Amino acid sequence: MRQNTRQRSTPNTTANNSMTKCHKGGVKIKETNNGYIADPFQNVNPFNIVPEEKREDIQYNKSDYSTLDLNIDHYSRPELYQLFGLTSSIALTENIMKECKKMVLKTHPDKSQLDNKYFIFFSGAYKKLLGIYEFQNKVNSKKTTTTTSEYHDTNNGEVLDKMFDMNTELKDPKNFNNWFNQQFEKHRLEDPVSSGYGNWLKSDEDIVFTPTNITKDKMASEIEKRKREVKAVTTYTGVGDLFSSTFGGSSLMAYDSNFTSGSLFSNEGMGFTDLRQAYAESVIPVTEEDYNNIQKFKSVDEYKRHRDGTNVVPLSKEESMRQLYHENKQKDEESAALAFYYAQQSEKAKKNENDFWTGLKQVTNW
Repeated sequence: MRQNTRQRSTPNTTANNSMTKCHKGGVKIKETNNGYIADPFQNVNPFNIVPEEKREDIQYNKSDYSTLDLNIDHYSRPELYQLFGLTSSIALTENIMKECKKMVLKTHPDKSQLDNKYFIFFSGAYKKLLGIYEFQNKVNSKKTTTTTSEYHDTNNGEVLDKMFDMNTELKDPKNFNNWFNQQFEKHRLEDPVSSGYGNWLKSDEDIVFTPTNITKDKMASEIEKRKREVKAVTTYTGVGDLFSSTFGGSSLMAYDSNFTSGSLFSNEGMGFTDLRQAYAESVIPVTEEDYNNIQKFKSVDEYKRHRDGTNVVPLSKEESMRQLYHENKQKDEESAALAFYYAQQSEKAKKNENDFWTGLKQVTNW
């Protein structure tokens, strides 16, 4: 009997072991009715939790047109938006762009009886606005392939051939290099980031002058003084996301910065330090005052009680959605500012190129 009982119980024991991987009976699982049948985030768009911003229907009369500054280069991005009745924080959409285009067409001389210069001005303003829209919607924009380029002119090759025929000395590599360098320096696009720190290195800016006969006792106070100076000029950008790019390189928004640096605590190690930053911020700006301003604890138990009393409740769904919305809104504004900047750079590059070819055509009587 014992042998038969043992044989009948073996299959049940084996089944339990294979499912639970535990020889003591396994883990009992009870139904909790928490199957998330209804998605708590269903029909919730974190990037559109507030009513969509609308374009203001702006109307110009003849007196308003006469007061406009018709030099589009004098307009900042918010002023460009204001021309079309847009707020600087609005996200450009296809419908908004259609309304702005209608506004441009209304200034056509055949419809408005206005001078042609106003139509040219608003057309240029719309072109800049379109550049920002296309920059922000590159993923959704239709890709077009073409073999021609707006920078390419079939006559340019003939102009160069004629210039080299008239100036045979340029066929000498040395003379050609000198001519090329002169033209490059004359027509190149000035970039505040790539200009380097040549003038700064030649100046006394950011040099810390200390007494030559300073004592060892006063050295600590001098260092503390320098820390306060560095701290005063350090920009505080608030609490950021726990995210850092895994790729190297600098930010596209660095055009308005004096210098940038890699993260000291990044996964890549020490990162990199900009030359000017290494000299200007030669000390870590943490002073004795910072230590005095933080809360002190007499024991580990007191610290634990303080931590236990800290509010660690997660944000509600509404608060989370609103935070995501504002973060996305900030990124939209940054991309619009970046698109506006590079649209200006592109126009300057085209103008410099036209000046170059115009100069060659004048020399060759083209």
